[in-house]
Amino acid sequence: MPKSNAVMLPANVRPTRYSLTLAPDLNDFTFRGRESVEIEILEPTYTIVLNCVEIEVQTSTLSFSDGTEVSPIETSFDEEAEIATFRFAAALPVGAAVLKLEFTGALNDKLRGFYRSKYTDQGGQERHLATTQFEATDARRAFPCWD
Repeated sequence: MPKSNAVMLPANVRPTRYSLTLAPDLNDFTFRGRESVEIEILEPTYTIVLNCVEIEVQTSTLSFSDGTEVSPIETSFDEEAEIATFRFAAALPVGAAVLKLEFTGALNDKLRGFYRSKYTDQGGQERHLATTQFEATDARRAFPCWD
């Protein structure tokens, strides 16, 4: 039987709703993204771990219902496991919060995640477009997520 490289995420944080904006640049074959993920912290934790590969996170903040915002003191990426870990200075309390992220990535030509494709228009010119393939674990190539 083949060995699996699957990584189970910790069950201490779960997403409840995503709000996502992706802005492709078809000249440079890159994209910018912004997301707000409503999460439920199920037990006190110093870390939030989610799926992420081939994405660069520029900013991250965690907001609580009382208006408090905290930023991680460290963000690390494990390319092999395809995860990102946000580590905070103090334990995050149980309850609702919103994780806000800004990130960039490449519109790859691998037919996975958020990728580029091309076609020939009616005038015979080659054109490009951005499209998605999120099955089964490729959404993590387009935005940090729990998949």
